[in-house]
Amino acid sequence: MGFVKRKGTKATKTLPADFEDIKDTFVSKVQGMIQEHHIPDSFVLNFDQTGCHMVPGGEWTMGEMGSALVTIAGLDDKRQMTALLIVMKSGWMLLPQLIYVGKTDRCLPKCVVFPESWDLTCTESLWSNKGSMVLFAEKILLPYINGVRESPHSVTNRRWLFLISSGPTRAPTSNVSYATMASVKHRLQPLDLTVNFEYKENIKSCFHEWYSAQVVPPLDDDAKDMTAVTQVNMKTSNMKPLHAEWIIATHSKMEDRREQIQAGFRKAGPL
Repeated sequence: MGFVKRKGTKATKTLPADFEDIKDTFVSKVQGMIQEHHIPDSFVLNFDQTGCHMVPGGEWTMGEMGSALVTIAGLDDKRQMTALLIVMKSGWMLLPQLIYVGKTDRCLPKCVVFPESWDLTCTESLWSNKGSMVLFAEKILLPYINGVRESPHSVTNRRWLFLISSGPTRAPTSNVSYATMASVKHRLQPLDLTVNFEYKENIKSCFHEWYSAQVVPPLDDDAKDMTAVTQVNMKTSNMKPLHAEWIIATHSKMEDRREQIQAGFRKAGPL
């Protein structure tokens, strides 16, 4: 039939011609601040938002042999939410902020027991805005910072360093320095280098396992009803709480991958 297993075509990200200069400037700035203020690894934080599809599409499909463009089934499903993740140079991952599209709490997943202190919110654009970032600072950043300050061995007025993709709306506390990565964050941000991809791949794996469980039993019966594939309940009301459970499981798994998180900081510079 002329069909073979093919990987879908995706747009590639291009780097500016002066990327190496941008990288050297960024790394020098970060290293300089760490040395000047004696900032420990647990005080160097990288946080950023990443979109997570509720119906994650695969990268492989069946395509005509020799074709230059391979479309990917499932990529038309645009339903997603945003996870705002935060990691430390010491290898730890803090609690996330989950952002759903909507105006009120009615848009949040129903009948899901989230871990204590997770921050759930909503925005009309799906992405972070000034209001959601204030909540993130109040519910995630400040509790961690205050907890560190109150620890017996804490050094008073120790400076913090936040590695972020763009400039902050306001500092959540005093004694904070920032280093931004602008348009090349996918090559300089620790989260993008070793965490975000694995995070979303694990969610995708959970989806595939769930989807297979919905399809395989009907296909194994005597009727061999091939319409079962199209009868899987993919409504948002069903997928949103399922997806939330996958995020909870994924975050719990990623929290234990300290070496992987630390590797992101090393690949970024090393920082």
